[in-house]
Amino acid sequence: MSVGRYFLYLALTLIINSAIFFISHFGSQNIDFYIGIGLTLLFFTIFSTSLFFLCLFSASSKNIYLFSRIFIASIIFKMILTVLVTLILIKRLGLLPEQIIFPIILIYISFTILETYSLMKISKSDKS
Repeated sequence: MSVGRYFLYLALTLIINSAIFFISHFGSQNIDFYIGIGLTLLFFTIFSTSLFFLCLFSASSKNIYLFSRIFIASIIFKMILTVLVTLILIKRLGLLPEQIIFPIILIYISFTILETYSLMKISKSDKS
């Protein structure tokens, strides 16, 4: 997968997520919710982009297991960081768990789909 195509899919993922959450809460006076969603999107954008480039470079490695190990480790690391981000948003911004859990799960799933698709393309393009 080319870098340009990845950034196109990343932009689409960000636009769709932003539209869903900012339109669904249009007119809400809770600015902390918007800040929380923005920070969550920023976190997932940085994480996904870092993972993409790390796997892009590891796909051409002589170690045939490096790509798989990075992918597996990133799943565990992302889960832990997602829980930490959620706790920080609840404690620091004073958001209610019911208010932020569902949006974070949807963002997590959409970025996981992006990561899985892009990494599958990287692993297939390396073998051809």
